[in-house]
Amino acid sequence: MRYIYQQQLTKFLMRFTRKTQGYFLNYKEMSAERTTLYSRLLPSTTVFSTFMESKLIYLNGHVLWDGNRGVSVNDLLQLMVSKWFYVYNRWLANYTVTRVRKFKYLVYRKGLARSHKLMKTRKQKSRYTPN
Repeated sequence: MRYIYQQQLTKFLMRFTRKTQGYFLNYKEMSAERTTLYSRLLPSTTVFSTFMESKLIYLNGHVLWDGNRGVSVNDLLQLMVSKWFYVYNRWLANYTVTRVRKFKYLVYRKGLARSHKLMKTRKQKSRYTPN
């Protein structure tokens, strides 16, 4: 009799741990630091820490003190940037994208994809976005 209850309890605990670990992962993913990096508002963690030290990041109108603070839907994340930083950041992003495109075009046009260990991965990209 005890064995059946123990087996059922083990199943329940396994399900519970899977669900709580998934929730913990989602909570970590929604931190203010990762949100700014994944949305490409700031290019790297060093720039993010510089902005945090200078108190240039605002969350809902208040200075953001902790980069690990969770951000939820309808939260307003603001950055105080100069025009120079914005222009430089956009130029750098566009420059790297165009440079990669030119390189891939030259490699594929000359048929040297194997020597550079590049293969066309356009078909392998997934367009699926989770709900």
